[in-house]
Amino acid sequence: MLRRGARCATLGTMNEQELLPTFHPSEQDMVNMALAQPLERKIERAIMLLKHWEPDALKLDPRGYWVADSFGKDSDCIVELTKMAGVAHHCEHNLTTIDPPELIWYGKRTRPGTHINKPKVPLLKMLWSVPMGPPNRYSRWCCAKYKEGSKETKGIYARVIGIRIEESVNRSKLWSEFVQRRENDGFYICPVAYWTEADVWAFHELRGLDHCPLYDEKDIDTGKRVFHRLGCIGCPYGNRERDFIRWPKYKLMWQRSFQKLFEKWQGVPNRYGKPRSFEQNKTWQGYLAWWMEEKCDGPACQGAELFSKHELGDENANDE
Repeated sequence: MLRRGARCATLGTMNEQELLPTFHPSEQDMVNMALAQPLERKIERAIMLLKHWEPDALKLDPRGYWVADSFGKDSDCIVELTKMAGVAHHCEHNLTTIDPPELIWYGKRTRPGTHINKPKVPLLKMLWSVPMGPPNRYSRWCCAKYKEGSKETKGIYARVIGIRIEESVNRSKLWSEFVQRRENDGFYICPVAYWTEADVWAFHELRGLDHCPLYDEKDIDTGKRVFHRLGCIGCPYGNRERDFIRWPKYKLMWQRSFQKLFEKWQGVPNRYGKPRSFEQNKTWQGYLAWWMEEKCDGPACQGAELFSKHELGDENANDE
């Protein structure tokens, strides 16, 4: 459970202007004030924040901060900020095994000092080897097991992460610059918590930072950036149809995992002795289609709308 004890105090110092005596700002007002600060002030604050908590980080780990390096644009910033602050740190990347390959290539090329933690079981094998079912908007077990780290990488650390509250309402409710974890279980530092996406790109330009080339891809029709955020291929919070067009090999890997899930667990009762919920879809193809849309019209759901018969008919697909 995350603790937000210092949140109001943290936000309250973001604006030095005196408020009117009769004005009582809401928490969202304070967040907006923080987001509106100039980039120069945000950089200074991030460096001060990292320096302030370094002694506590060193008490938890003689290597200093654990910097969670996803190789994305926000991680580019937090890695640079820790260098600017001159604080002790080590960079760690938790490999999910379904990351965009361009992102991993970029990370290995530009940050050879970042240690890559490889999981014992690939995510798509975990999907079918135990009856957890695929991650979805209601049960996103993948983040806890892969993004946040395996048993080998979990521990009592002071973690520096690239969370930005601008990206979602939930993040604005749960996160701030400093978040205490469970008692005696470390803490999180979020130096770019109140940075906007414009701040992130301005910092890249200011510091001459490189970035993953996927961010440069533009939509042919609109000319707008295709990828604002880089996550796992097939993430239920991302654009799965776009991902599977962009990376067809990963689409095939997801299909194989759904097939193996059905083959292994169909007809095997759950712990309550009842049929498993995915069996209402009758086939693995139907289950895959339900997952893509996260809805099903009933037991007859077969999935013909999203996948061709040729694609869904490959019953002989096997892992390489």
